[in-house]
Amino acid sequence: MKTVAKGAESKLMEIVGSLRSSPDGYYALHYHLSRLRPEFRSDYQIKIATNILNDLFKALDSIAFMLIDGDIILLYNGSNRALLEKAIFQLGNMVSIAFLL
Repeated sequence: MKTVAKGAESKLMEIVGSLRSSPDGYYALHYHLSRLRPEFRSDYQIKIATNILNDLFKALDSIAFMLIDGDIILLYNGSNRALLEKAIFQLGNMVSIAFLL
């Protein structure tokens, strides 16, 4: 998995624009970490989220975009729906725990 932090927004727009002609097999996940309270949106928590995604998608054609507001957008090419659900579940639990505290 590649991670893009510097200029992530413009790089994301560039890649999405190039996929318009052939989006087959691509999925996107948008993690709204910016909606978390500031104490749960530290660089440490964002790094944990990035590590979770990296572990899940390391062997696949995927790119994680680290946006300025702390959100993460993952573009992924593949057909493993169970992997997508696992990523949603794992980061969803992380966010749910943060909201409960």
